[in-house]
Order: sequence, then C-alpha cells, then structure tokens
Amino acid sequence: MVAEALRAHPDLDGVQLDYIRYPDTHPAYGHTAVNLARFRKATGLPEAHEEDPVWKQWKYDQVTSLVKRLRGVALKIHPGIRFSTTGLMPYSRASLEAFQDWKQWLDTGLADFVTLMCYTDDMTAFKKYLANAGKTIELKRVNIAIAAEKLHRHPEVFREQLEACEEASPRACVMLHYGDLSENPALAEPLLSGK
Repeated sequence: MVAEALRAHPDLDGVQLDYIRYPDTHPAYGHTAVNLARFRKATGLPEAHEEDPVWKQWKYDQVTSLVKRLRGVALKIHPGIRFSTTGLMPYSRASLEAFQDWKQWLDTGLADFVTLMCYTDDMTAFKKYLANAGKTIELKRVNIAIAAEKLHRHPEVFREQLEACEEASPRACVMLHYGDLSENPALAEPLLSGK
C-alpha cells in the first residue's frame, strides 16, 4: 500500500503509518497459524504464551521490523520523503501492550517524527500525556494530537487542550476530526482566531 500510494502520488511530502501496533491485549492478537509458525522457526520454542517474555519480544520485534521494511519501501521509491508514525500514549502502554516503541523509532531514525495520540476528553489526563511525552522524548521531535472528534460537545476542553499543547511547544499540535471543523464554530474558533 505504501508503494502503491507513492507511485500514484509522486508529489507526496510524506508517509505516516497510523495504527502501527498490536491493537489490544483483550483479546490478545498474533496467535495466527502463520505467526506461530514464524515464531517457532525464529525461536525454536514449540508454543507461544501471552505472558512469555520471548513471545512478547518477538511481537515487539515484528512491529519494529514492519516499520523498518515500510520505511525502506518508501525511501526506495521516493528518496528523502518524510516518514512518520503515530504513537500510543502513555509510552508504557505503547511499549507494554501494543508492542510499539515509537521512542526507539525516533532515536534510531526509523521515524522522522511521531504523532502522539493524546486522545482524551479529560484535561487532567491530557496534561499527564503531555508530561509523559516530555519525560520520554524531547517534545520538539513529536506532534501532539488532540481528539477534536471527542470534544465536539466540549469546545472549552478543546480550547484548553490546544492551549496546553501550544504551551508545551511540541513539533506541532494536530487535530483528529472526521468532519469539517468549520461545521462546529466553537471548535473552529480557537484555530481561526489564533488564540
């Protein structure tokens, strides 16, 4: 899909991988016949148990390997293209539950930047995400994503989150919204007024 998109649209500035992680722990994912066969071949172990550290490391390695592979595809077709991913928050959840190491991807150059999904309608939780991100990585290296979609009934929280994001000075503050923000003037106003 990355190759297809880049060939069809050679003028793209970048590629961002969204949802580049294991989706959930309940139910646990990855126990397919193909995965288990690959795990057995790689480790020599006959079975994979969800709490087994070897299985967890194998899953972790698979996600990073996919990021590396897709980056290689992107750069082969479009040298110099910006390559990014989303990152689950908090970082411990990304690492321990989703087997996603967005910090390593930044530190090793696999990702040029990461968009951290600070999706909550609770201001205290949002500030905790910002603090966790700041303890994990220099904020100038990440985008902070606000879930405007969750806040259409709470524009005052959207404004507070946008102000907190801008005050934290990340690489960028970005919004997730499935519609047109101008359809909700209370959400659009802080963006249009610059306040």
